[in-house]
Amino acid sequence: MKKRLLFSVLVSIFAFPFCVSALDLDSSVISFTCDKDTIAKNEQATCTIKANLGETSVSGFSTDITLTDNLVFVSFEKNRFFDAGGDASQIDNSNSYTIAMNNSNGDGKSGNFDIGTLVVKASPDAADVATISFQNTKFAVEASDNTVDGNVTLTAKDLTIGSNENSEIDNENNDENTNVNPTTDNTGTNTDSGKKTSSTTSNPKTGINESLLDTIVILAVCVVSYLILRKKNFFNEI
Repeated sequence: MKKRLLFSVLVSIFAFPFCVSALDLDSSVISFTCDKDTIAKNEQATCTIKANLGETSVSGFSTDITLTDNLVFVSFEKNRFFDAGGDASQIDNSNSYTIAMNNSNGDGKSGNFDIGTLVVKASPDAADVATISFQNTKFAVEASDNTVDGNVTLTAKDLTIGSNENSEIDNENNDENTNVNPTTDNTGTNTDSGKKTSSTTSNPKTGINESLLDTIVILAVCVVSYLILRKKNFFNEI
């Protein structure tokens, strides 16, 4: 009886590594970040799933992505290492998508690298806070001579939906300010958005164009000189 029990224990010990079908990985081996924390209506955010595996080698990755109703799925681009799969498939016409991909040669990859890039957009009537969450996230871990599932928790990401009124006002102000303040080039010619204008200026006191004012003065001098000459000739004739 004792021999049978000892034999069972030994079989269990040596067989255990080959019966492992899944591992629970620490959440630190994966991360999810976005290029912005606040987005306006109809604005996109680009988010990246990153692996921080250290010496752990993986040949595949899969996850289910769920977006709240105020977000729209735009695209998912995988790392080229995962050359098989990687297309986002919608789950039952919901706002959830499943992604599964692997290396077709069974090669393993370790260390730090981008798993894939997710692009989402705030819906036109979006408000409050949008959330990107993950379920059933796992790696295909290369362990000894076989591949096992490496279950891992990928933390959800919140995006604040801000108003786009401020950006619209800024655009309107930029349009109004265009071509308002002319600049002067080296030749003294006023330019406005690359267009040359007349180099003449107006007298700030009279509002009369300086060239026109010079012409009037010259004409006045000529008239006065003419009158003086006529007056001299008149007296000479007398």
